[in-house]
Amino acid sequence: MATSKLVDDKDGDLCCSICLDLFKEPVMLECGHHFCKSCIDEVWNSAKTPACPECREECPAKKYTVNRLLSKLVEKARRVQQSEKAETRHQEQKDHSIHETQQCLEHNEVLKLFCQEDKSPMCVVCMVSTKHTGHSFLPLQEAVSLFQGKLKEASSLLELKVKYTIKVHNQQEQYISDLQNETLHMDQHITSQFAKLHQFLQDREKNLIQQLKEETAGIIKKMKENLRDIKNRSNAIQKGISNMQSAIQQEDPVNFLRIYEPTKRREFTKSCAGQL
Repeated sequence: MATSKLVDDKDGDLCCSICLDLFKEPVMLECGHHFCKSCIDEVWNSAKTPACPECREECPAKKYTVNRLLSKLVEKARRVQQSEKAETRHQEQKDHSIHETQQCLEHNEVLKLFCQEDKSPMCVVCMVSTKHTGHSFLPLQEAVSLFQGKLKEASSLLELKVKYTIKVHNQQEQYISDLQNETLHMDQHITSQFAKLHQFLQDREKNLIQQLKEETAGIIKKMKENLRDIKNRSNAIQKGISNMQSAIQQEDPVNFLRIYEPTKRREFTKSCAGQL
């Protein structure tokens, strides 16, 4: 194969000129030459003046660029190489196994028949031996075709089960997706409704507080007015008491009798007005 030939060529474009093997983490120097990253690092670390091992161009800055495209090509070539080696080993093992399995271990004859009772391949000598007296035999290829048909039937049943399983799996995934979408919708709806409820309660709270403040202010105002009236009446009563005491303290009987009636009427009138 062309790829195999390219991989085996140690001087090819996919090989490092330092380690003579396929590139590992290929990097490109400023001069355009490619090397393994670890190889060029080792060369530069041991050199007094870093330079390209190919063209000897000096690289004092030790700069290089990772070549990802080349890395992919090398990795592909490496996989092809490994695959070809594995295929070769497998073919050798298969050839050896076929040679052994196609021979009767007891009579060294080619296995051409299949014993239906023992469920195993037989040679023509086995068929006529006393161990297999009364047994039924089929040509080997006919037995293979028979069992291949049975395996195909079993495989078809399994394929139907797989299809059914995939269908159930897809339905379950759809159910899960629908449930998640419905849950998300309900979550958004609940959040929206509670936001409206919170706003309503906040507005109601503000209105009730304002109403309470207004009612309280009105009651306090009225109570203050009542307090002023009570104070005024109290002052008037104190003044009446004072006038009465002055009248009582009159020593002159004539003066006392002169001020008695006016004082009595005046205080009586004030008392009645205060009660009203």
